[in-house]
Amino acid sequence: MHPARYTPDTFNPPPRPPKRRRLRVCLVILAVIMVAAGANRWANQRLWLNQITVASPRVPAAFDGFRILQLSDLHNRRWGAGSAELLALSASAQPDIIVVTGDLVDHRTGPLDEVTAVLRGLQAIAPTYYVSGNHEMHVGRVRELTMLCQSLGVEYLDGRQVTLVRGDGQVILMGMPDPIAYGEYLYEFPRYSQHLDEQMSACPANAFTVLLAHRPELMPIYAQAGLDLVLAGHAHGGVLRIPGYGGLLAPGQPIPARYTGGLHRERDTQLVISRGAGGSTLRINNPPELVLIELRRTD
Repeated sequence: MHPARYTPDTFNPPPRPPKRRRLRVCLVILAVIMVAAGANRWANQRLWLNQITVASPRVPAAFDGFRILQLSDLHNRRWGAGSAELLALSASAQPDIIVVTGDLVDHRTGPLDEVTAVLRGLQAIAPTYYVSGNHEMHVGRVRELTMLCQSLGVEYLDGRQVTLVRGDGQVILMGMPDPIAYGEYLYEFPRYSQHLDEQMSACPANAFTVLLAHRPELMPIYAQAGLDLVLAGHAHGGVLRIPGYGGLLAPGQPIPARYTGGLHRERDTQLVISRGAGGSTLRINNPPELVLIELRRTD
């Protein structure tokens, strides 16, 4: 039996949509794109406050409810005259301390007038702690920033640690400079790891430890060191954030990137990543933010 043959007389292709219908579909798609682009632009012109709870049985009872405000990757961006918008949002968060996790400046930064206004304003809100990112290293302004912090009462924690005391509880807050400080850039970080281990060995036994760092992709190193909590930035939110997944692009990470924002956990170490308050103007579903971390003690 031969298969049926289709001839122009027997085969009738489905009718094509009328031109007006195709035009309407195109107009609807264009309108959706324009609305989405407008909403994205609107969101990127505002600074948002993202709240994250870090729960652990190791949080001292006296630090239950302790609030840490994190600013990262400002990259010379101005939020109003004298960064008034940034400072107002910071004050509204009512933090117990404020931490800056790198890249406050970059190659576009001239005189440090705006940086001075930011740090002075933050220090007036709550005790402020700062660690350097890769851009502080690249532009060679670490010494200048260290002296500025000293003059303002801001703690520059590169390679140092302090003890936070509240009631009868203690938290060890330590900082690590960007690995560039050790001449390490990609993939291998032996000197960085060694210095971090030395800091950990100087901590009191069973102390709750918080590390200020810049690079989130070093999470395996942080977990290996046994830290309780790490606060980092650097990834700029992954540039393009996919709902339900997260960011796609981040320096030092494969595509799609793994560590770009929010709360992560590996072993007993928790990692909070700020999407940053400045950086690239290309941000899709990824508005700039401050992060408010609240410590909670669990049973």
